[in-house]
Amino acid sequence: MKSKPIIFLDHDGVMCLYDESGGRFKKWKDNPEMSKMVTNGRFRINVKDIKKIPIEIRYDNFNKKAVNVLNKIIEATDAEIVVTSDWRHHATLEEMQQLYTQYGVIKQPIDFIPFARDLDGSLELVRAPDRYRLEIVRCTEINDWLSRHEHDKWVAIDDLDLSAETWMSGWGFGLEYFVHTPRILEGIKQTGKLEKAIKILKG
Repeated sequence: MKSKPIIFLDHDGVMCLYDESGGRFKKWKDNPEMSKMVTNGRFRINVKDIKKIPIEIRYDNFNKKAVNVLNKIIEATDAEIVVTSDWRHHATLEEMQQLYTQYGVIKQPIDFIPFARDLDGSLELVRAPDRYRLEIVRCTEINDWLSRHEHDKWVAIDDLDLSAETWMSGWGFGLEYFVHTPRILEGIKQTGKLEKAIKILKG
C-alpha cells in the first residue's frame, strides 16, 4: 500500500501567529482552577506542571484562517501531519490529536518527530553554534523520523529557515522539501505557501 504524503508541521509562526500569542493566559484566567494560581496578576506555574493544565486551555489558539489553509492542503493531497513544534514537549500525541480537532483541523497528527536529545550524536548537536542550533536540531529530528519511515513525498512547514538552499553548501544540513513562513504575523497564510506545499506533496 502506497504511503500517504507527510506534512512536518510547526505551530508558532505557522499556525499560531505572533500577534495572537499569549491568548492562553486569558483562557487560564477564565478557568476557575487556573485562576487560583495567579499571584499579583501573574501565573506561578512550574514548567513541570504545564501538563497538568487542561489541554483545551494549555496553548494559544491556531489562527482560523491558517487552519483553513492547512485543511485545503490536506484536502488536495490527503497528507498526514507529523508535529515538529516544541509544543510536543508538553503534550502527549493523544492530547495533541484532541487539540487539533478542537482547532478545526480535519486530520489529527499521526506522530511527533523525535527529540534530538534522544538521538545518536546528540552531543554534537549540543556543541552546534548557538546561532544555528535551532535549525540544525529541527532538521536532524525530521531527518531521523524520515530514516525510520518510508515516505517519498513530504514537506516541512516552519518559520525557521530549514531549506537546503540556505544551509547545505556551507553547513551540511537543510531540507529539500520545505516551505518557509518567515512572516510570523501571517504564517501559513502567506501568499503562495498553500500552492507551494501542494505542489511539493503532489510531486
